[in-house]
Order: sequence, then structure tokens, then C-alpha cells
Amino acid sequence: MKFGTQAGTWKLNAQWGVGSGPGPEEFCDTAEGRVLVQMDDTVGNRKFRDFICELVGPLGHYKDVADDVRQGFDVDTAVGDQLDKIGSVVGLPRQGFSDTRYRVFLNIQIDLLLSARQDEANWTGTHNNILRICRTFVGSAAGTIVLTNIPPYSFQLTVPGLALSELNILVGFICLALYAGVLGSVVIVLASDSLWDSDAVGPIADGGIWGSASVAVVPSATWNLTVPIGTLNCA
Repeated sequence: MKFGTQAGTWKLNAQWGVGSGPGPEEFCDTAEGRVLVQMDDTVGNRKFRDFICELVGPLGHYKDVADDVRQGFDVDTAVGDQLDKIGSVVGLPRQGFSDTRYRVFLNIQIDLLLSARQDEANWTGTHNNILRICRTFVGSAAGTIVLTNIPPYSFQLTVPGLALSELNILVGFICLALYAGVLGSVVIVLASDSLWDSDAVGPIADGGIWGSASVAVVPSATWNLTVPIGTLNCA
């Protein structure tokens, strides 16, 4: 549709309300390829072919707009309220995190949902997939993530670079990924002096000293935490 006679963007021969995306040209090429060969295609005498391109051009604009909408709600490119809307669809609120961090959580959540609902998808409860969830969560710069299987159906995770404020979010993701009946735990290292020392074979490097309720012990050890996975609701 044409609109106006003013100079600038809104002028004669300018499409009304749409940009110059590739859609019309793509649709023209596709449609022209289906025109019978006997229809003349020489310059100045290809009126039928040009007419076909005019007919399909608006469909190309619709495609351009649809692509813009899709890209606006692509997790890797969406920002702000767009990410919030994606989160509402997949059931994962922002919880005050920045776009960059929230995008990581959304990618994990979407991967879990797709794996659970698609036929022949990769199960998320495997050894490698649990490690992949943890690596995505803490990033590539974090240290070595260790998963130790404990027969018959348990495992222990050591995840470096994990912020305590985000611990429950990671535990929730792993809980959703687990097979039924499988239990796990995450070891949280709060300080480097959390190892038990020994009188028999010590001193052990980074061994801690027990504190006391009666007297001040300086320095006293900071005990690590172990958080269970799978014994409570995943939410």
C-alpha cells in the first residue's frame, strides 16, 4: 500500500508502515521460479512476472515483521521486558537478576522443558547433562566441576564459583533434571580451612580448628555446607 507524497521515509512509492527487509525480494524470487517458462522474462516485456512479484510482495513484508517479532523474543537477543515475558511462558520469574544472568537461567530452563516434552530428546538426568547444567550456570571460567556417583542411586557435586545467593536456583534446575528415585547433594565450600585435621597423620594443609562456645578460638574453622537434591520439592 502507498502512502503520502511528502519527502523522506513516508513518501510516494514507499511502503506504508514497513521497512526494506528481504521478505518481498525472497517471495518474488520464489514465485517467479514457479511461473511457466513461456512467460516472457526480457526486460521491459516481463509484465506478468512483475505482476506476480507485486502480488506476493506484501506476503514478504508479513514475513519480515514475523521475523522481527521472533527475534524480539529470542532468549539470546531479548532484553528487559521481553525476557520477563519469556520467563512467564517457561515458568521462571526474574527474581531481580540482570538481563545477562537471567538469560543464563532461562536457557537452562528451556533446555529442561524441551528435553522433557520432545520425543527422543536427550534425557537431562545423565551424568554429562548434569555437569552441562552446572557449567552453563557458573560459566566457563569457573574451576573443575566434580560429580561423584554414590551407589545405588545417589551422587555428590562439587561446584566451584557458585554464589550462595544463587545456590537454590541451581539446586532447583538439577532437581528437575533428575530421574525419579535419584538423590544428590552439592558441597558448598565456604572457606579454605574447612578440612578436618588429624593428630595421627597431620598437620593437614588447610585443616581447620574447631571453635568453642566457652572460649574464643582464633582462628576457628568455617564449616562447609552440603545441600540435598531430590528429597524436597524441586520448585
